Amino acid sequence: YIHMDKKNRNGYTLYAHNLGRFDSIFILKSLVTSGYDIKAQWKENDILSIKITDKVRKLNIKLKDSIKMVPTSLDNILKTFKCNVTKGIFPHKFVHLNNLNYVGAKPDIKYYFEAHQLTDSRLNEYTKLPDTFNLKQECLEYLKSDVMGLLEAMVKISSHYYDNYDFNITSFSTLPSLALAIFGYEHRQNQHHHAIKVIKGPLEKFIRQAYFGGNSNIFVSGKDRFVKEGYHYDQNSQYPNGMTMPMPTGNPVFSNNKDLNYHKLGFVF
Repeated sequence: YIHMDKKNRNGYTLYAHNLGRFDSIFILKSLVTSGYDIKAQWKENDILSIKITDKVRKLNIKLKDSIKMVPTSLDNILKTFKCNVTKGIFPHKFVHLNNLNYVGAKPDIKYYFEAHQLTDSRLNEYTKLPDTFNLKQECLEYLKSDVMGLLEAMVKISSHYYDNYDFNITSFSTLPSLALAIFGYEHRQNQHHHAIKVIKGPLEKFIRQAYFGGNSNIFVSGKDRFVKEGYHYDQNSQYPNGMTMPMPTGNPVFSNNKDLNYHKLGFVF
């Protein structure tokens, strides 16, 4: 629940873990039907950020997906950054429509973990749970840990990037975009390196017409379209490998020369 009536929160950026694939599904319809103006930033099928505006009172906040900045589970994040808040455990499979106010014996461990997920540490967590279980209370505590844990983690992550690179992570939607900014920062800090130009605007859009991803093709001869025998080829992204190679530096030059031998390095239409 977001208090849009508080003016001192105007312009805030808030984070939800796995916003693009989970939380946004539940909140978008509610926000629109409540009269808020919604502008979402998409990447493929994921929502990267949602700007929520109250046009009448001229207030806005932005929601971003923290999993795009730290691509792992919230439990791993809290442990990795040694946060004081722990995620805890909750019997998701125990909850159904008819027991929302359940108070009684602690649910069996099977409601918390699958058999293959059981480890000594998880068994220890389960053992420490109180014998009397209040579903509503435990649910609220679990949700509170999610919110406060993510807040603590994002504050630590934000401080790290700001202290080391002077970057505010709210200016970036994904970890790759932040990594690219850091890459440029390192080159600016080291003057002996040649400047690496970043191409933007119409020229960037023109060049990107040549880039395709996620294409899959199956070639089958004859009338029978069923592949009885075949080979599967999977070529992963070449960008990481490309980053290890010599890169163009200096100011880019546009040329109408049609002799391909003339072009040492670049894009050819």
